[in-house]
Amino acid sequence: MSKTRIETEIVIPPADYYEKVYACQRYQDTLAERVGLREKKILKEEDRGSEFYREVFQVPARDLPGPIKKLTGGKSLNFTDTSTYYKDENRLEFKVLPSIKPDKISIHGKLWLESTAKGAKRVCEMEVVVAVFAVGKIIEKLILTDVEKGQRTASDLINEFYA
Repeated sequence: MSKTRIETEIVIPPADYYEKVYACQRYQDTLAERVGLREKKILKEEDRGSEFYREVFQVPARDLPGPIKKLTGGKSLNFTDTSTYYKDENRLEFKVLPSIKPDKISIHGKLWLESTAKGAKRVCEMEVVVAVFAVGKIIEKLILTDVEKGQRTASDLINEFYA
């Protein structure tokens, strides 16, 4: 099991995050390009009043390291990301289901915003468990590295869009 906490600063206040980031299609499309997704498809979206639910299928464009490629049988490692954004709390909870070994790989976490003088601190905490003999820690490290890079890219893009 591996855990991470990523903190970044953004120039918009928490009250603007839902509209300007989570619900902004232009931002979401640009982010998908920047983090290197070959494909991104929204499977389901539901506005439930005080919360917004979304399911997104994602295909990363990058090649997998040899041991992981062997595990996947040469297939790409795709993900379905389910998230619920709690509008009143400026908090997102997410779970990521991989296309390969979903019974052996667990990815979940939360993201929230804390007000600052210049906008907000964007905090993401995530836990990854990969119960696969010999390559579990390699896969965990790969996932955490991708998520950390993605979170920093997301915050940089927010700051670029709204500075």
